[in-house]
Amino acid sequence: MGAIQAQDYQAALWAVGVRCADGVKRSEVEKALADRSVIRTWVMRGTIHLAASRDVRWMLDLLTPRVLAAMSKRASALGLDATSFAACARAFRRALKDGAILTREQMYQVMESAGVHAGSQRGYHVLCRLAQEKVICFGPQEGARQTFVLLDDWCPPEEAYVPASPLAELAVRYFTSHGPATDKDLAWWSGLTLREVRQGLAEASGSLSRYEWEGTVYWTSPEFEDPGSRGLLLPGFDEYLLGYADRQHVLDAQYAQKIVPGSNGVFRPILVQQGRIIGTWQLAKRKRSEVVLDMFEKTAPRGFNPAIQRYADYLDETLD
Repeated sequence: MGAIQAQDYQAALWAVGVRCADGVKRSEVEKALADRSVIRTWVMRGTIHLAASRDVRWMLDLLTPRVLAAMSKRASALGLDATSFAACARAFRRALKDGAILTREQMYQVMESAGVHAGSQRGYHVLCRLAQEKVICFGPQEGARQTFVLLDDWCPPEEAYVPASPLAELAVRYFTSHGPATDKDLAWWSGLTLREVRQGLAEASGSLSRYEWEGTVYWTSPEFEDPGSRGLLLPGFDEYLLGYADRQHVLDAQYAQKIVPGSNGVFRPILVQQGRIIGTWQLAKRKRSEVVLDMFEKTAPRGFNPAIQRYADYLDETLD
Protein backbone atom coordinates (compact mmCIF):
# COMPACT_ATOMS: atom_id res chain seq x y z
CA MET A 1 0.00 0.00 0.00
CA GLY A 2 2.83 2.40 0.75
CA ALA A 3 0.58 4.30 3.15
CA ILE A 4 -2.99 4.20 4.44
CA GLN A 5 -4.95 7.29 5.43
CA ALA A 6 -5.28 7.30 9.21
CA GLN A 7 -6.74 10.45 10.74
CA ASP A 8 -9.44 8.19 12.24
CA TYR A 9 -7.43 5.73 14.36
CA GLN A 10 -9.99 2.91 14.62
CA ALA A 11 -10.90 3.18 10.94
CA ALA A 12 -7.22 2.95 10.01
CA LEU A 13 -6.81 -0.22 12.06
CA TRP A 14 -9.66 -1.88 10.15
CA ALA A 15 -8.26 -0.55 6.84
CA VAL A 16 -5.18 -2.63 7.61
CA GLY A 17 -7.12 -5.57 9.01
CA VAL A 18 -9.45 -5.95 6.04
CA ARG A 19 -6.42 -6.16 3.74
CA CYS A 20 -4.71 -8.85 5.80
CA ALA A 21 -5.29 -12.58 5.70
CA ASP A 22 -8.61 -13.81 7.09
CA GLY A 23 -8.54 -14.18 10.84
CA VAL A 24 -6.33 -11.22 11.72
CA LYS A 25 -7.38 -9.52 14.97
CA ARG A 26 -7.54 -5.83 15.83
CA SER A 27 -5.16 -6.56 18.69
CA GLU A 28 -2.59 -7.84 16.16
CA VAL A 29 -2.81 -4.65 14.12
CA GLU A 30 -2.42 -2.54 17.25
CA LYS A 31 0.54 -4.68 18.26
CA ALA A 32 2.24 -3.77 14.97
CA LEU A 33 2.03 -0.11 15.97
CA ALA A 34 3.16 -0.84 19.53
CA ASP A 35 6.07 -2.91 18.18
CA ARG A 36 7.06 0.03 15.95
CA SER A 37 6.84 -1.91 12.71
CA VAL A 38 4.05 0.46 11.62
CA ILE A 39 4.24 4.21 12.21
CA ARG A 40 1.42 6.74 12.30
CA THR A 41 2.40 10.24 11.21
CA TRP A 42 1.82 13.00 8.63
CA VAL A 43 3.34 11.17 5.66
CA MET A 44 1.81 13.08 2.73
CA ARG A 45 -0.57 15.93 1.83
CA GLY A 46 -0.39 17.17 5.43
CA THR A 47 -2.66 14.24 6.33
CA ILE A 48 -2.09 11.49 8.89
CA HIS A 49 -1.25 8.07 7.45
CA LEU A 50 0.02 4.67 8.53
CA ALA A 51 3.22 3.47 6.88
CA ALA A 52 5.73 0.71 7.49
CA SER A 53 8.45 1.97 9.82
CA ARG A 54 11.19 1.20 7.31
CA ASP A 55 9.41 3.31 4.67
CA VAL A 56 8.61 6.41 6.69
CA ARG A 57 11.86 8.30 6.15
CA TRP A 58 12.13 8.03 2.37
CA MET A 59 8.44 8.85 2.00
CA LEU A 60 8.80 11.94 4.19
CA ASP A 61 11.84 13.05 2.19
CA LEU A 62 9.96 12.63 -1.08
CA LEU A 63 6.47 13.82 -0.19
CA THR A 64 6.67 16.58 2.42
CA PRO A 65 8.87 19.38 0.97
CA ARG A 66 6.02 20.85 -1.09
CA VAL A 67 3.63 20.54 1.87
CA LEU A 68 6.06 22.32 4.20
CA ALA A 69 6.51 25.12 1.69
CA ALA A 70 2.74 25.53 1.43
CA MET A 71 2.43 25.61 5.24
CA SER A 72 4.72 28.63 5.56
CA LYS A 73 1.95 31.12 4.88
CA ARG A 74 -0.26 29.58 7.55
CA ALA A 75 2.67 29.52 9.99
CA SER A 76 3.25 33.22 9.40
CA ALA A 77 -0.43 33.95 10.02
CA LEU A 78 -0.18 32.06 13.32
CA GLY A 79 2.89 34.05 14.33
CA LEU A 80 5.25 31.07 14.05
CA ASP A 81 8.69 31.39 12.49
CA ALA A 82 11.88 29.35 12.18
CA THR A 83 12.91 30.37 15.70
CA SER A 84 9.61 29.09 17.12
CA PHE A 85 9.90 25.71 15.39
CA ALA A 86 13.54 25.32 16.42
CA ALA A 87 12.69 26.08 20.05
CA CYS A 88 9.89 23.50 20.02
CA ALA A 89 12.10 20.89 18.35
CA ARG A 90 14.77 21.32 21.03
CA ALA A 91 12.18 21.15 23.80
CA PHE A 92 10.52 18.04 22.34
CA ARG A 93 13.86 16.25 22.00
CA ARG A 94 14.63 16.92 25.66
CA ALA A 95 11.16 15.94 26.88
CA LEU A 96 10.97 12.75 24.81
CA LYS A 97 14.51 11.49 25.32
CA ASP A 98 15.14 7.98 26.68
CA GLY A 99 11.96 6.65 25.09
CA ALA A 100 9.52 8.98 26.86
CA ILE A 101 5.93 9.14 25.59
CA LEU A 102 3.79 12.28 25.96
CA THR A 103 0.13 13.00 25.23
CA ARG A 104 -0.89 15.86 22.96
CA GLU A 105 -1.75 17.98 26.01
CA GLN A 106 1.67 17.32 27.53
CA MET A 107 3.33 18.24 24.23
CA TYR A 108 1.50 21.55 24.31
CA GLN A 109 2.77 22.12 27.86
CA VAL A 110 6.32 21.49 26.62
CA MET A 111 5.73 24.09 23.92
CA GLU A 112 4.54 26.62 26.47
CA SER A 113 7.58 25.96 28.65
CA ALA A 114 9.74 26.69 25.59
CA GLY A 115 8.07 30.08 25.24
CA VAL A 116 5.83 29.16 22.30
CA HIS A 117 2.09 29.60 22.90
CA ALA A 118 0.14 26.48 21.88
CA GLY A 119 -3.33 28.00 21.57
CA SER A 120 -5.24 29.14 18.48
CA GLN A 121 -4.20 26.05 16.46
CA ARG A 122 -0.51 26.87 16.89
CA GLY A 123 0.10 23.63 18.80
CA TYR A 124 -1.37 21.44 16.08
CA HIS A 125 0.59 23.28 13.40
CA VAL A 126 3.87 22.77 15.26
CA LEU A 127 3.22 19.06 15.83
CA CYS A 128 2.32 18.55 12.16
CA ARG A 129 5.36 20.45 10.92
CA LEU A 130 7.89 18.80 13.22
CA ALA A 131 6.51 15.37 12.35
CA GLN A 132 7.13 16.13 8.68
CA GLU A 133 10.61 17.37 9.58
CA LYS A 134 11.29 13.94 11.14
CA VAL A 135 11.49 15.10 14.75
CA ILE A 136 8.39 13.34 16.18
CA CYS A 137 5.65 10.88 15.24
CA PHE A 138 2.62 9.40 16.96
CA GLY A 139 3.27 6.89 19.72
CA PRO A 140 0.93 4.19 21.09
CA GLN A 141 -2.68 5.20 21.48
CA GLU A 142 -3.85 5.59 25.10
CA GLY A 143 -7.56 4.94 24.81
CA ALA A 144 -8.88 7.91 22.88
CA ARG A 145 -5.78 9.99 23.57
CA GLN A 146 -2.97 10.50 21.07
CA THR A 147 0.63 10.28 22.21
CA PHE A 148 3.91 11.38 20.66
CA VAL A 149 7.45 9.99 20.57
CA LEU A 150 10.74 10.81 18.88
CA LEU A 151 10.90 9.48 15.33
CA ASP A 152 14.54 8.51 15.87
CA ASP A 153 13.43 6.14 18.64
CA TRP A 154 10.59 4.56 16.68
CA CYS A 155 12.16 4.63 13.24
CA PRO A 156 15.97 4.70 13.61
CA PRO A 157 17.76 6.07 10.53
CA GLU A 158 20.04 3.05 10.34
CA GLU A 159 17.03 0.73 9.95
CA ALA A 160 15.35 2.75 7.21
CA TYR A 161 14.87 1.44 3.68
CA VAL A 162 16.49 3.57 0.97
CA PRO A 163 15.02 2.83 -2.49
CA ALA A 164 17.19 3.28 -5.56
CA SER A 165 14.49 5.54 -7.02
CA PRO A 166 11.88 6.86 -4.57
CA LEU A 167 9.64 8.00 -7.44
CA ALA A 168 9.66 4.56 -9.04
CA GLU A 169 9.17 2.86 -5.68
CA LEU A 170 6.14 5.01 -4.92
CA ALA A 171 4.65 4.33 -8.36
CA VAL A 172 4.99 0.57 -7.89
CA ARG A 173 3.50 0.71 -4.39
CA TYR A 174 0.58 2.85 -5.48
CA PHE A 175 -0.42 1.08 -8.68
CA THR A 176 0.09 -2.37 -7.18
CA SER A 177 -2.35 -1.57 -4.37
CA HIS A 178 -4.65 1.01 -6.00
CA GLY A 179 -4.63 0.01 -9.66
CA PRO A 180 -6.18 0.25 -12.14
CA ALA A 181 -5.50 3.97 -11.74
CA THR A 182 -4.10 6.90 -13.68
CA ASP A 183 -1.06 9.14 -13.32
CA LYS A 184 -3.42 11.91 -12.17
CA ASP A 185 -4.70 9.64 -9.40
CA LEU A 186 -1.16 9.09 -8.12
CA ALA A 187 -0.44 12.82 -8.33
CA TRP A 188 -3.55 13.50 -6.21
CA TRP A 189 -2.75 10.76 -3.69
CA SER A 190 0.88 11.70 -3.22
CA GLY A 191 0.87 15.45 -3.69
CA LEU A 192 3.61 15.13 -6.32
CA THR A 193 3.51 16.92 -9.66
CA LEU A 194 2.43 15.09 -12.80
CA ARG A 195 5.97 15.50 -14.11
CA GLU A 196 7.37 13.68 -11.06
CA VAL A 197 4.72 10.97 -11.28
CA ARG A 198 5.44 10.38 -14.96
CA GLN A 199 9.16 10.18 -14.25
CA GLY A 200 8.48 7.52 -11.63
CA LEU A 201 6.21 5.65 -14.03
CA ALA A 202 8.88 5.72 -16.75
CA GLU A 203 11.38 4.21 -14.33
CA ALA A 204 8.92 1.62 -12.98
CA SER A 205 7.03 0.73 -16.15
CA GLY A 206 8.67 -2.69 -16.39
CA SER A 207 7.07 -3.64 -13.05
CA LEU A 208 3.55 -2.52 -13.99
CA SER A 209 0.88 -3.28 -16.59
CA ARG A 210 -0.42 -0.49 -18.84
CA TYR A 211 -3.64 -0.40 -20.81
CA GLU A 212 -6.04 2.10 -22.33
CA TRP A 213 -9.78 2.37 -21.84
CA GLU A 214 -11.92 5.03 -23.53
CA GLY A 215 -8.80 7.06 -24.32
CA THR A 216 -7.39 7.06 -20.79
CA VAL A 217 -4.22 5.20 -19.78
CA TYR A 218 -4.43 3.06 -16.64
CA TRP A 219 -1.69 1.30 -14.70
CA THR A 220 -1.92 -1.68 -12.38
CA SER A 221 -0.04 -4.68 -11.08
CA PRO A 222 0.59 -7.51 -13.56
CA GLU A 223 -1.05 -9.79 -10.95
CA PHE A 224 -4.24 -7.71 -10.73
CA GLU A 225 -7.33 -9.78 -9.98
CA ASP A 226 -10.94 -8.76 -10.28
CA PRO A 227 -12.46 -8.45 -6.77
CA GLY A 228 -15.49 -10.46 -7.84
CA SER A 229 -18.96 -10.17 -6.37
CA ARG A 230 -18.21 -10.68 -2.66
CA GLY A 231 -19.35 -7.87 -0.39
CA LEU A 232 -16.87 -5.79 1.57
CA LEU A 233 -17.27 -3.70 4.72
CA LEU A 234 -14.64 -0.97 4.43
CA PRO A 235 -13.93 1.70 7.05
CA GLY A 236 -14.49 5.42 6.84
CA PHE A 237 -11.73 7.36 5.05
CA ASP A 238 -10.75 4.20 3.19
CA GLU A 239 -8.19 4.27 0.38
CA TYR A 240 -10.73 2.54 -1.88
CA LEU A 241 -12.51 5.89 -2.13
CA LEU A 242 -10.03 8.54 -1.00
CA GLY A 243 -7.03 7.17 -2.89
CA TYR A 244 -8.09 8.61 -6.26
CA ALA A 245 -8.57 11.97 -7.94
CA ASP A 246 -11.40 10.50 -10.05
CA ARG A 247 -13.89 8.43 -8.03
CA GLN A 248 -16.55 7.97 -10.71
CA HIS A 249 -15.52 4.36 -11.36
CA VAL A 250 -16.51 3.27 -7.85
CA LEU A 251 -19.16 5.78 -6.75
CA ASP A 252 -22.13 7.40 -8.45
CA ALA A 253 -21.86 11.15 -7.85
CA GLN A 254 -25.48 11.32 -6.70
CA TYR A 255 -24.58 9.27 -3.61
CA ALA A 256 -21.49 11.22 -2.53
CA GLN A 257 -23.47 13.17 0.08
CA LYS A 258 -24.55 9.93 1.73
CA ILE A 259 -20.90 9.13 2.46
CA VAL A 260 -19.92 12.66 3.51
CA PRO A 261 -23.19 14.22 4.76
CA GLY A 262 -23.17 17.96 4.37
CA SER A 263 -19.65 17.78 2.95
CA ASN A 264 -18.39 17.87 6.54
CA GLY A 265 -15.15 16.06 5.72
CA VAL A 266 -16.07 12.96 7.75
CA PHE A 267 -16.25 9.90 5.50
CA ARG A 268 -18.59 7.11 6.62
CA PRO A 269 -17.74 3.40 6.40
CA ILE A 270 -18.73 2.02 3.00
CA LEU A 271 -20.25 -1.11 1.48
CA VAL A 272 -18.60 -2.39 -1.69
CA GLN A 273 -19.90 -5.05 -4.05
CA GLN A 274 -18.67 -5.90 -7.55
CA GLY A 275 -16.28 -2.98 -7.27
CA ARG A 276 -18.99 -0.37 -6.65
CA ILE A 277 -19.80 1.50 -3.46
CA ILE A 278 -23.47 0.73 -2.90
CA GLY A 279 -24.12 1.89 0.66
CA THR A 280 -22.80 2.68 4.11
CA TRP A 281 -22.70 0.74 7.37
CA GLN A 282 -22.21 1.28 11.07
CA LEU A 283 -22.54 -0.41 14.43
CA ALA A 284 -25.95 0.30 15.92
CA LYS A 285 -25.80 3.16 18.41
CA ARG A 286 -27.69 1.35 21.15
CA LYS A 287 -26.87 -2.25 20.34
CA ARG A 288 -23.18 -2.14 19.45
CA SER A 289 -23.21 -5.83 18.55
CA GLU A 290 -25.43 -5.16 15.53
CA VAL A 291 -24.15 -4.07 12.12
CA VAL A 292 -26.60 -1.76 10.33
CA LEU A 293 -26.39 -1.72 6.52
CA ASP A 294 -27.80 1.31 4.68
CA MET A 295 -28.11 0.70 0.94
CA PHE A 296 -28.24 3.65 -1.47
CA GLU A 297 -30.89 1.85 -3.48
CA LYS A 298 -33.52 0.64 -1.04
CA THR A 299 -33.08 -3.04 -1.73
CA ALA A 300 -32.31 -5.86 0.66
CA PRO A 301 -28.53 -6.25 1.10
CA ARG A 302 -27.23 -9.59 -0.13
CA GLY A 303 -23.85 -11.23 0.16
CA PHE A 304 -22.54 -9.28 3.15
CA ASN A 305 -22.82 -11.93 5.87
CA PRO A 306 -19.26 -13.23 5.28
CA ALA A 307 -17.94 -9.66 5.48
CA ILE A 308 -19.81 -9.06 8.74
CA GLN A 309 -18.42 -12.30 10.15
CA ARG A 310 -14.91 -11.29 9.12
CA TYR A 311 -15.30 -7.96 10.90
CA ALA A 312 -16.60 -9.79 13.98
CA ASP A 313 -13.55 -12.08 13.90
CA TYR A 314 -11.30 -9.03 13.63
CA LEU A 315 -12.96 -7.43 16.69
CA ASP A 316 -13.01 -10.83 18.40
CA GLU A 317 -16.68 -10.22 19.16
CA THR A 318 -20.08 -11.59 18.14
CA LEU A 319 -21.99 -9.37 15.71
CA ASP A 320 -25.50 -9.62 14.30
